[in-house]
Amino acid sequence: MTSPTTAATFDDDDDDDAHTYIYYEKQESSLCGQHALNALLIGPYFTPGDLAEIAAELDAKERELMLAAGETEEALKFLAEDSGNVNARYLLSGCVCACVLVVFRREGC
Repeated sequence: MTSPTTAATFDDDDDDDAHTYIYYEKQESSLCGQHALNALLIGPYFTPGDLAEIAAELDAKERELMLAAGETEEALKFLAEDSGNVNARYLLSGCVCACVLVVFRREGC
């Protein structure tokens, strides 16, 4: 289920066709990261599934990097921990939010 959204356009007093856009998603659960990113990007660009996929990709890359030097004590400890990119309450890490912005820019959404 997607969040209820509000989008507004306000005409500027200037004669050019510039507009100011406001995009808002009503807060649901702990989806602060999703709502903040979509508000920043001014549209419903990312769903919880999109963000979970990016978090899972980061988790996989982190595991790969941790194991690059072998099964060290530090790597095994890291692998035993839960994801640092998204938790059970669906709070996203700053790394996930940064990756979203890279994806957004690269794909020219």
